[in-house]
Amino acid sequence: FIIFSFKFYFIKFFNFLISDDSLHQAACENKIDIIYYLLSQEKKIQGKKFKGIQELTKIVIPSSITSIEFDAFEKCSSLTDIEIPPSVASIGYSAFCECKSLKSIKIPPFVKNIDFYTFRSCSNLINVELPLNLKKIGNDAFRYCSSLKKIVIPSSVEFIGSSAFYGCYSLAEFEFPPLIDSISSYIFYDCKSLKYVKMHSSIKTIQSYAFENCQLLKNISIPSSVKIIENYAFFHCLSLENVEMPSSLDAIGSGAFDHCPLLTNLEINAPKMSIDSFYKDGCD
Repeated sequence: FIIFSFKFYFIKFFNFLISDDSLHQAACENKIDIIYYLLSQEKKIQGKKFKGIQELTKIVIPSSITSIEFDAFEKCSSLTDIEIPPSVASIGYSAFCECKSLKSIKIPPFVKNIDFYTFRSCSNLINVELPLNLKKIGNDAFRYCSSLKKIVIPSSVEFIGSSAFYGCYSLAEFEFPPLIDSISSYIFYDCKSLKYVKMHSSIKTIQSYAFENCQLLKNISIPSSVKIIENYAFFHCLSLENVEMPSSLDAIGSGAFDHCPLLTNLEINAPKMSIDSFYKDGCD
């Protein structure tokens, strides 16, 4: 009986090895050990390899893998746990997009870029650990990560793309790293729980709609390095009461503080800025 059972298991496992789509088959049956073995024969996880496989709940990536390509785990809606080894140096766009059961992720130390849409709509993601040498967070990278309350951005990050945290409804605080020179458009759009934002003196521009509909944001201090606040940057910030403006400002775009009904303290001491550049309609 023992010999027969072993032979049966070996034949079944061997069928996985010789199948044209063995990895997909193993994933559909949530065979974690077999997935690990098959991946250990590869150097990369190809684009769309596990896309849309609802049965997959956990995956441990072997150290042979150096790259996770685009859409690799997109729409794996039951995936709750993934272990990525330090050998992985690149993660493609949309790699974990719509992994709605994923709660925690640790990005390996040699990954330099979080590409666009990488974690978009990971609605249960609450813990993200970014590598200390990260350089870039792409457009929409964490868009609609609605359970994310806090994320620590390494000081090495030089760029955060537009809409990067769009619709992160639970995000309560955020500190920009010191190398960021521009706050991208729509970056915090509809972040309804955002209360605290720290900007460093490297920032020169706050782009359009950057803080639109941040309904709990009460106070904002604009650093002296900022030259331009673009159109509708703080549009519909219903709780905004105080804004500290630097004398360095050259321009404030149309509707930058439109529909901010509680904004009663706004000091502008910017001799280079013409009054025509400031539009504050809708602010009581």
